[in-house]
Amino acid sequence: ESYRGAAAFPDTEVPEAILDALATQGKTLDDVSIATGYSFDANTMELLMITAIRVKGADISAATDAFVQVFDDDEPPAEQTPAQISGKDVTVLRPTAESTDDELQYVYPKDDVLWVVAAQEPALSEVFSKLP
Repeated sequence: ESYRGAAAFPDTEVPEAILDALATQGKTLDDVSIATGYSFDANTMELLMITAIRVKGADISAATDAFVQVFDDDEPPAEQTPAQISGKDVTVLRPTAESTDDELQYVYPKDDVLWVVAAQEPALSEVFSKLP
């Protein structure tokens, strides 16, 4: 699935934090595109999801916090922990205090793309080894 501009937020009003983060860098919703892909392994019953949020020409690191807050219904994650996976510096998000380890999200800002991965090992390391 992929969306561009305001269509990336189809069911809700665009959060003010996103608009502010974009405006700070002279960007608008027209510069935003979001793509999501997923895979389900019926043998292991594991879901792998990858979301790429691109703000064309922006420093996505500066907007990461605004996008992260939107992931969990405008609530900041219960826990954010720095980690390294396949040589990449990531932030591990625990959406709520009750979230299990299989509900963790791994956030990786790179250039103008914010990568958000939900997966378990060994798929987690494989995904990150292939990201830029």
